[in-house]
Amino acid sequence: MKFSMKISLALLLLILLFTFCIYIHTQSIHEDMNQRKNIIAAENATQESVKIAIDKKDKDIYFSASLDSQDAYDMLDDRLTDATHSITRVVKINENLKNSDKVISLVSKLIDILKKYYEYGSITYKDGMLVFDGITHDEEAKSKIDLILSASLIPSVDRSSYEKKFVEMSYPKLSEEAQVLEVRMNEIAEVEDIIFEESSAKLTIKSLDTINKIAQILKENNTYTIEI
Repeated sequence: MKFSMKISLALLLLILLFTFCIYIHTQSIHEDMNQRKNIIAAENATQESVKIAIDKKDKDIYFSASLDSQDAYDMLDDRLTDATHSITRVVKINENLKNSDKVISLVSKLIDILKKYYEYGSITYKDGMLVFDGITHDEEAKSKIDLILSASLIPSVDRSSYEKKFVEMSYPKLSEEAQVLEVRMNEIAEVEDIIFEESSAKLTIKSLDTINKIAQILKENNTYTIEI
């Protein structure tokens, strides 16, 4: 074999060996990257926090959550369950989630106030932040919420509001005879105003006459009373 051919063959073998070494090294790098990705994914899974969503409307409650243990679920469910509310549950247990003891304890305290004092409301915990929202007719309810949240180390915000509740008065329906008397007295009062003398607490003579007319109607129908 000529010397030049030997040189060419040696160079070819070196090129093949070099290519094979690059391939092996590339595979090693690829496997190492995959391993690192798996480790990071596992670390992120263990750092992911629990998620809680409790929505209340009248007597209906929707409970959705991703929790780290059955004990956490049982604790919240015990607080939610009673004879007066209807509950819909969608809950998943994932033991890889971040420890939730403080979150569960805080939410448990808020549930009682939500159920008792809020006609509409919600408690949500996501991405490390707890939000309480809703409408209450109890003036002290918001103070109770603020007191609980201020004592907790968990980042939180109270977006609920207080609205004064107006009670609509209802009266018994008048009989036909009573309705006739009501119309007669109103007609007298509308035509003849009941007023006081100027700068005085004394009724005018005309007003006294008007009151006497109304009083006469009541005397003639003494089975009825009038409320002003």
